[in-house]
Amino acid sequence: MSQTRRTLAGVAANPNIGAVLLVGLGCETNQADVLAQHIPARKPIEVLGIQEAGGSDVVRRLGIEIVERFAKDREAESRTLQGAEGLCVGVLGVEADERAYRAVYPAVGAVIDRLVAAGARVILGVSGAMAPRADALIDRAVTGDAQKRLAQLAEGLTRKAWLEASQSDRVVRPYSDQERARAEKELPLSGSAPVASVVAYAERPSGPGLHLMTVSQNPVEAMTGLVAGGANIILVAASRGLFAGSIASPSVVVAPAAERTSALDEFVDHRVESEDTSLEAERILRRLLDVASGELCVAERERLGQFAISQLWTSF
Repeated sequence: MSQTRRTLAGVAANPNIGAVLLVGLGCETNQADVLAQHIPARKPIEVLGIQEAGGSDVVRRLGIEIVERFAKDREAESRTLQGAEGLCVGVLGVEADERAYRAVYPAVGAVIDRLVAAGARVILGVSGAMAPRADALIDRAVTGDAQKRLAQLAEGLTRKAWLEASQSDRVVRPYSDQERARAEKELPLSGSAPVASVVAYAERPSGPGLHLMTVSQNPVEAMTGLVAGGANIILVAASRGLFAGSIASPSVVVAPAAERTSALDEFVDHRVESEDTSLEAERILRRLLDVASGELCVAERERLGQFAISQLWTSF
């Protein structure tokens, strides 16, 4: 419940969301009016209860009226020039292969370093692919809490084994040599900037710098967590096009030069064509800033917007 509420409230609080309408049935555990209290009051927030209002038809009519009013109010807003320190960039590695590890990951890592140097906040999604070498990031952590969390992350896969519905044991399975070898290839994605903090899924980090968030290897679940953490744009390092996007933040997909034609080619925003890491980082950063300034990314153009909350522990 805590993670579900944190995720929904975090997405609603994302800077890309201009106003919020929460619709609840009225008898669920996660009550809409209680959820509304977890969203910072920096934007219009309204709540509708289906049972309280008198049914779905009534709520649909009221909801349309509210959203149309929200949209009209937003039309009065105008764009202003902002510095990079106003950005919160989520970064995610997805289905990498040797070509991506060699060309894309170092370039995206260099982009992270440039964003951090410019005062931006960067949230790097750390999944099971990179976690086995989380110990390699400990020396870059600036706080004792971040060091402790990285050490725990590097221990192994943690699960809860359920004996009964109310009783469970924490079980840790150490990472294999193969998993650690793959994680070694994942490390360049993190760049070289100091690690300001390590946060849980959908938790919002504070302050500028590089923050690490534990995420699922499912890209849609991972992007949802980054959006809930405040990312107003997501940079995806991949081996090919990604047929997915987030409902609340644009996602810029970076992949290596295509060796052969693929059905997913059209879902790549930027191709890394050069072995010059600095040059490619500059090109990626330029594309990222263009999208952050309003240019549509592929996922937005193709209306690819998904939403899924990562499962906590195991089902029983």
